[in-house]
Amino acid sequence: MRKAATMSERCIAHIAVYPASGALHSSEQDLSALAGYLKPLLESLPPEDRVRQVVLTNLKSESPVTFEQKGIRVEECWRRGSLSYAWGIFRRILRNRDYQIVHLQHEFNQFGGALTLPVTLMLLAAIRFIARRSLVITVHEVLRIELLNREFLDSVFIKYPAGITRLIVFLYYFLLGLIAHVLIAQDEVFAETLKLQYRAVAKVEIIRIGTEISIPAPRAESRDRWKFGRNDRVVLFFGTLDWRKGIDVLIDAWVRLPGEFGRFIIGGGAPPRVRNTPEYRSWRGHLETRVAGIDSIQCIGFVQDSDLATLFGAADIVVLPYIVPQRVSAVFNQAASFGVPMIASSVFQGRGDPVMFFDPTPSALALKLQRAFDGEMDELLEASLTFRRENSWEYSALKLLIIYRNLIAQTGAPNMVG
Repeated sequence: MRKAATMSERCIAHIAVYPASGALHSSEQDLSALAGYLKPLLESLPPEDRVRQVVLTNLKSESPVTFEQKGIRVEECWRRGSLSYAWGIFRRILRNRDYQIVHLQHEFNQFGGALTLPVTLMLLAAIRFIARRSLVITVHEVLRIELLNREFLDSVFIKYPAGITRLIVFLYYFLLGLIAHVLIAQDEVFAETLKLQYRAVAKVEIIRIGTEISIPAPRAESRDRWKFGRNDRVVLFFGTLDWRKGIDVLIDAWVRLPGEFGRFIIGGGAPPRVRNTPEYRSWRGHLETRVAGIDSIQCIGFVQDSDLATLFGAADIVVLPYIVPQRVSAVFNQAASFGVPMIASSVFQGRGDPVMFFDPTPSALALKLQRAFDGEMDELLEASLTFRRENSWEYSALKLLIIYRNLIAQTGAPNMVG
């Protein structure tokens, strides 16, 4: 019989890309939204619950590093891009009997390329049925079947036939739902998709991406840091640079605006899964060539944690022109956390005040930007602050604890979570 967990035992093991010691987000090399999601979620837990968490994360250098931050223990034990990652994780879990709940933050490219997908399924099955641990999976990407058409697959550089891709995706999500005790989605639509389209056997719960109160640097200091004029209109696009984020739509909208409208800043890195593919390099090269011919647009590349406060402090407005349905976005929440006005395409409809949204076309976006600076900015700021108040990480952390408690009650394991 396992002993009941004490307050100091590390009884919940998380598997995810996680920031290095002292960092807020993943590095450009390890670019992943998982880091910016899991760290604030765990740090929003009460202190007595933080000390029960251990994060099994990827190696950032040749030698593994272990550290503690705000009571959370972080252990580097697997290498991204190597199929041995599964053995490194499973061995660590099997040897430590205190890990009674294992919680995977799931992202398709977290461990590497396409070959890691069947390996991940085998790892999860081994954790549940061989190591006999309670298994929770947060699914960060839930693709609706009808979205997987040829146009979409070409845009994300997937070459398999659409029919085969739909079958593979269905089987993958179905098996995740079969292996896990609990699946967590970040939105009601994603949860319904898991249940109805992918026939999830596991219980499906919702934990949203949260917000926190982040303080932007003073406007004057921020403008000086990025060499903007004190009275410039500064529009910011921030996040991973890929076709789905609608950066082409934003550029098309920008050239429709008056020549002296303002400054347009593009900040972000390349997605690891495709950054070295010929298709992505071609798209990125075309983007950079086009931007180079427009003086009012500036590409600043990947933004370090230390520059976030001045970047958001310098921006008048953040734009999310996504063209592929995406119900959640870390950038949406990050802009709200910094208390910056933002506008977003209608694929986010329902995630905030209607004043924020526009149709994802160049003409609609150009008109929305004009209206924002001509009188809507105060209303957009209030909408951003309201979203921040209503979506605190503390709410998400409380929901996570409830899920753990319910799982303990259902599986009959010791009452680890107070």
